[in-house]
Amino acid sequence: WDKIEPGKEPGRKHVNYAMHVAPDPALIDEADNNHVLLEFVALAKTPEGKQVDKPAGQKVEAHLSPEKLSSIRKNGVAYSGSLDLAPGEYTVRFVVRDDLSGRIGSVAAPLKVE
Repeated sequence: WDKIEPGKEPGRKHVNYAMHVAPDPALIDEADNNHVLLEFVALAKTPEGKQVDKPAGQKVEAHLSPEKLSSIRKNGVAYSGSLDLAPGEYTVRFVVRDDLSGRIGSVAAPLKVE
């Protein structure tokens, strides 16, 4: 979790988060000009399992320069996003899909918004 700020809508908070995908050569299609196509999604649920809002996320597609390719091979991929939530307790599921290979990874994290 990153910074929590007042939201644009009254009574809501803007919760920033960061995701990190470990270095993995399989993420990059070198034969297609260093093509990368990743989808990042975050979904908040109440303790009862009710989905709070529509999933938040973004699809990231790029043909990497040699410098960016080197950086991703060394450091992996970083992604920052945010959710706008009312005060309460949540479980947030983060999903990353590699659209080139179809591989998916996910993790759930607790969040308390005050």
